[in-house]
Amino acid sequence: MTEAAQPKSQAVLSSILIAVAGAVIVAAIILPPYWSSRRESRRAERFAARAQPVLDALIEAERGYKERQGKFWRDQNEILSAEAVKQALGVDLGAATDCRFAIYPPDLVADPTLRLAARGTGEAEGIVIECAYDAIAHTKTCKGS
Repeated sequence: MTEAAQPKSQAVLSSILIAVAGAVIVAAIILPPYWSSRRESRRAERFAARAQPVLDALIEAERGYKERQGKFWRDQNEILSAEAVKQALGVDLGAATDCRFAIYPPDLVADPTLRLAARGTGEAEGIVIECAYDAIAHTKTCKGS
């Protein structure tokens, strides 16, 4: 190898090492937030898969209750007790683990809108799904956070 070829090969090797180090740094910056976001998304999807069927059953049972009684059923507390819900509406809250269900107080005495929420506990801490059922329009909307 000639003397002129040796510095040129060192420059190429240095360029390759700098490029690889740059790629590693960029990956170290980008990948952790991406993985965290995916993990959070999966956690929310698992929670929704458990909670949404129970919310739907609660809304359907409340719709029937309102048709019979003229008002939505309310528990004594905002956070629903499984026994009271089972007895009054026939809905089993035990099907959704890591969930607390709540019925928000009415805005008016004859409020035609039912507002429910499923709040995560344990592994699902911090995840909330809120649903509103309009008894006049017979429409349901749910949003998660």
